[in-house]
Amino acid sequence: MCNLLQGRDPADFAQTSRSVRLSGRSTSVRLERVFWDALGEIATAEGVSVPRLIALLHDEAEDWFGDIDNLASLLRAACILYRRRSP
Repeated sequence: MCNLLQGRDPADFAQTSRSVRLSGRSTSVRLERVFWDALGEIATAEGVSVPRLIALLHDEAEDWFGDIDNLASLLRAACILYRRRSP
């Protein structure tokens, strides 16, 4: 086994919802704490708030791919892509 999850706090995997505003509409996003933490780190590195980062990612994805069916999945993928890109 890879022991990636062994010894981790189960709360890291608990989902929590947060409200964000996208294109003038309020919506709810449900993610695991590890992803909220990662989005916070990315937002800090980019010099924006987490809600602003989410709005920027949403708008960028819409420009490239059209309608976004699953914002939570998009955000999870963005976290992984960002980590892969980081040195």
